[in-house]
Amino acid sequence: MSLIKHHPTTELLQQFANGTTSPALSLAVSAHVDMCPHCQRALDVIEAELAQAWSLKEEPALQTQESALPDEFSQMFDAIVAEPAERMVETKPVSTSIALGDRQFILPRALQRFTDVKGKWLHLGKLARASLPLDDEAKASFIYIEGDGQIPEHTHGGVEWTLVLDGSFSDEEGKYNAGDFIRCDGSHKHSPRTEMGEDCLCFAVVEAPLHFTSGLSRLLNPIARFMQ
Repeated sequence: MSLIKHHPTTELLQQFANGTTSPALSLAVSAHVDMCPHCQRALDVIEAELAQAWSLKEEPALQTQESALPDEFSQMFDAIVAEPAERMVETKPVSTSIALGDRQFILPRALQRFTDVKGKWLHLGKLARASLPLDDEAKASFIYIEGDGQIPEHTHGGVEWTLVLDGSFSDEEGKYNAGDFIRCDGSHKHSPRTEMGEDCLCFAVVEAPLHFTSGLSRLLNPIARFMQ
């Protein structure tokens, strides 16, 4: 397994633990944490520190609130706890992979509720995209690049976060493998590409459409929302 070299910043992990990241970005961070033992440990430390700080700050207030609970609430809580086991709602098993062509891609736990994207893929040459139905200003998508495929050189109107789920891709700054978490903005200009015989599946969160910058690819700007 390739070593994960690119991670969310400590500040972003703290925002995630505090619940202040957007729904789409929260998914990206959570999926990376599922794949990255280093960030799992870092997040455990951050959450423990937050829990300790919250406990020291809120314990007196919580004790006062608990002592003031009305009898009706206590009775309702007791009734819920006493519910027979056979009346509990059964949940359906969740799929762990998505199919694309003849490939099956195992997804991290945070993304497994989005495995049903069959028929939702939009294709453009060796690229394919399936957007996810999230109530968020940022757009979240699965992006698939076939082997020996390339996204034309572009920059970004906003921030783009990309998590490599399977395979790898390269750009002008290096190579990125499964688990790598990459942040790009308007200061970055790159052209992601895959090697012959090696495809790549990513999860991307994009604040604004890409802006293509090189040669004939600039003609793609009117349809740049394909990649958002």
